Amino acid sequence: MVRRYPKIRIIQTHPGGGQNDCLTLLLDPGFQPYQRLELNRLGGVQYHFRRPNGSLTFKNWPDFWGEFLNAADPREPMRKLAAFAGLPPVAKLKPATNEVTVYRFIAGFMTHIAFNASFGKFFWNCENGYLDTSDGFGGVWESRFELFPEALDRLKTVKESDPFGVSAYRFWFLLLNDDPKICVETSGTAWDRHGIEHDFGKLARDDERIWPVISEVAGHLLP
Repeated sequence: MVRRYPKIRIIQTHPGGGQNDCLTLLLDPGFQPYQRLELNRLGGVQYHFRRPNGSLTFKNWPDFWGEFLNAADPREPMRKLAAFAGLPPVAKLKPATNEVTVYRFIAGFMTHIAFNASFGKFFWNCENGYLDTSDGFGGVWESRFELFPEALDRLKTVKESDPFGVSAYRFWFLLLNDDPKICVETSGTAWDRHGIEHDFGKLARDDERIWPVISEVAGHLLP
């Protein structure tokens, strides 16, 4: 979706009193809170949109994950998801940005882990740098940032593109059994626990293959 619509920003949210775990796609360049797609990893998809007159539009797609996982071509449910949110069709993809490369890196790494991990012994997860929850216990994952001093330093800088002016939203952690192993900044940088920094802009290839990037940044973690 971000490859098709580069202005989209992704954050992780836990609405419903913290009961849900959503990948929330902010569709509006101004990051209006009610122009979003919530891909609930524990349920379906919800679309929220505030009209100019202040009224709210809400739509629910409860069977999204079933359709996505069973699709012969995953691009088809993505096109359907874009139409569901009122986004225009995309005839040709633009060159990948650093942010797109970061999301592809995360998706590629997690997909490989899902197919090759020893179930029951190792649990990998990817979580946002900001714990966004409606149960009142949210905030910056300071204990995780402290393991990556360079990322902690970058956290001090708020960028214009940061959702709601919160810099922690642009960071993601790859965790093994809840222990952070890699910290990734969507602007195009990753760090491991040894303090080694990786620049996605330099690692990305002209043919846009993602596996050389995954191998360079996280090859030592692959099963």
